[in-house]
Amino acid sequence: MSNLGFLKKTGNISATVVTTVPLGLNAAYRLLGTSEGHEKIAGGSRLAKAVKLKEQDYISLQNDQTLESANVIDQAPADTPSTRYCRQHFLLEEGVPIIFGLKTAISISGVLTWDVQVLSAERPVGPIHALYESRTTSGIPVSVRKLRIFELVEGEESQTRITEHLEVRCPSLLRPIIGPIAIKDHR
Repeated sequence: MSNLGFLKKTGNISATVVTTVPLGLNAAYRLLGTSEGHEKIAGGSRLAKAVKLKEQDYISLQNDQTLESANVIDQAPADTPSTRYCRQHFLLEEGVPIIFGLKTAISISGVLTWDVQVLSAERPVGPIHALYESRTTSGIPVSVRKLRIFELVEGEESQTRITEHLEVRCPSLLRPIIGPIAIKDHR
């Protein structure tokens, strides 16, 4: 895997989307925050051409760290699967428009990470988090981070509010091209 550390010095794009889904907190989290719905959700993107789920592993975070502040895509798996966070690795191929309707194929590798303890709770209490991280595997270096925050709508047991914070890192010169595509696809 390539070292994308230099992206910290390059341009970034960010957006936040808030939506409410007609599902209880646990059902919404399973569908949109774990591997149960990931292939369908990622494959439903207008850019997606193919999605392949790979291995799952488990990770541990430092005592004071949460998924909100974590960057786990390169983290080594935990020694034991009894840890709190599960990570689903995946490959994604997208067809990204570049100019005059022409598209280029982009290969992406990534992980979706979620809190296993939430799924075992009888009635999970929000907010709960899931973290999507991906990056291109060749060509122009682009990385994507999506933090999904799930909260039960107050007074509505069958409604969940999901706030998704998107952050894209790419070379500054490409922000005018990548920004609109990333934000449009994010909604």
